[in-house]
Amino acid sequence: MYFCWFDIESDSGACTKASVLSISGVLTTDKFEILDQFTLLSRPRKSRPLEVDAMLVNGLDIDDLMKEDTYGVMLKKLEEKFTKWKKMGAIFVGFNNHNYDTVLLNHSLFVNLRWPYLTNSDSFDLLPVVRSVNLFAPNSISFELNDKNLPIYKLESVCRVNNIKTVAHTSYGDTVSTMKLGELLAKKAPEVFKASLALRRKSDVLPKLLSTPIFCWMEAWRVAKIYAGTLLGEGIYPSWYLTYDLRKSPEEILSVLNDTDAFKKELDASPKWCRTQKANRSPLLMDKKYALNDDVYKNLGMKELERRQKVISQNREEILNKIKKIQQERLDEKMENDQRKLEPEQMIYKLNPSIEERKLMDAFNLAETNDEKKKIFNKFKRDEIKTLAEMVIYEEHTEEDFIKILSKRDYTRIKKRIASFILNNDGDDSVFTNIPAQFARLDTLKLQAENDEDNEKMKKLIKLDKYLFNMQSSYEKYI
Repeated sequence: MYFCWFDIESDSGACTKASVLSISGVLTTDKFEILDQFTLLSRPRKSRPLEVDAMLVNGLDIDDLMKEDTYGVMLKKLEEKFTKWKKMGAIFVGFNNHNYDTVLLNHSLFVNLRWPYLTNSDSFDLLPVVRSVNLFAPNSISFELNDKNLPIYKLESVCRVNNIKTVAHTSYGDTVSTMKLGELLAKKAPEVFKASLALRRKSDVLPKLLSTPIFCWMEAWRVAKIYAGTLLGEGIYPSWYLTYDLRKSPEEILSVLNDTDAFKKELDASPKWCRTQKANRSPLLMDKKYALNDDVYKNLGMKELERRQKVISQNREEILNKIKKIQQERLDEKMENDQRKLEPEQMIYKLNPSIEERKLMDAFNLAETNDEKKKIFNKFKRDEIKTLAEMVIYEEHTEEDFIKILSKRDYTRIKKRIASFILNNDGDDSVFTNIPAQFARLDTLKLQAENDEDNEKMKKLIKLDKYLFNMQSSYEKYI
């Protein structure tokens, strides 16, 4: 067994808008022996403004980044490295990667006409493991506490308090931190670490749920909490398995099963008794005995939990069908009310390229000459794919080469499209990070740096201001 530990430093806190500026990977055995490692850097994309706060956190210098590979070249190298490790059977692991790094990587590959789910098939996230360890193997590792006396789960904090010394907020430093923390968890909380590996493949999740009448898991919303439940079945979203929280008396649900309005109220009531195990998120399931670590389940007792599970099992299909019907009604209503037009960059889950289109995308990325690129581009039929391809050509080529593949008119049209996104004031609704919001943020941060007499921070802010100003100037005439 091999592990690929990885981390990304980006230019935005919003992973669907961000660009990968630095990514590191470390390949190890299951004994945590390092076999291979890399760090790749990319220059900022011409179409994507930098987010000021993200750049202050990652510490990357714009002038240095401008000497690095283009985004497409960096992704090509990354794809080759990860594909090689994937063929070796590597399991991809990050810290909060299911919520950020993996999503960012998927979107980056997608908009560059590459297959997006490079690391998804065999992966897990170390952050839920850390949270689970605190619940299922308390005192196995140490945690710092915040001002509300709750454990802090940030990578830097957990590493510091457990004497793991690396450089934080660099992709390589955080990658090594994640690896060393994984090694510590495997040693100090082996049962939890083993459970984190068990369901890293989507295909393994349903058999586990079906074969385990009662299981425990962790969820974290403000605080991490133990849940004990039983399977209801798959909802309307593929591989999202609905789970019944055994805190809730089944009789309360069955009593309103034939009253749709009353059932909806029960379904929406807090705390939620219908919860979800997402097969693509490597659910970490533990033995039912851990339910007794929670006061509510402990007071109910294992016999009562087992009784409730049997009642749910006997009525599972009827309850599931009722929930699915409500889910479908609400989805239809949402789709009807949501008339927003998605831009191609937002269509990772909707574009669904055919086999033939994927072959053309691969050929497009492999094309070495302008003539080859142009020939393949002309074979794309759908406007959405053409738009993504145009953006790739724009990012990867000078204006002179762009107009050899497409035309001067196309170049102007693409510049106008980018300008409409990055120079607007739509805030979070913008497809890309927008410059006016970043200038407003810069004004605030400059004032803070001046008051704090933080000259180093001020220098960084001035450099970012200059970069964004020059970017704005290059697009203003296209509005």
